[in-house]
Amino acid sequence: MKYLSHHVQPGARLLVPVSWTGYENRLAFLNPDRSVVLVMQNDLAEPLPVHITIGDQVVAPTLPPDSFDTLLLRA
Repeated sequence: MKYLSHHVQPGARLLVPVSWTGYENRLAFLNPDRSVVLVMQNDLAEPLPVHITIGDQVVAPTLPPDSFDTLLLRA
């Protein structure tokens, strides 16, 4: 739970992310300071490139194999 909630602030709202590729292993939260926390899992044995669009911001990280990853996008 600490890993999941480390960047999620009290009062944060759960966002409903949309996937066009069927990738469902992610959670997103909108913090009161308008930052967005993305927690994603790559359960594959190989790196997983992902593309995330939030508003007009696009990030394209590659998740390491068999990992949980957190992205904190500042407003």
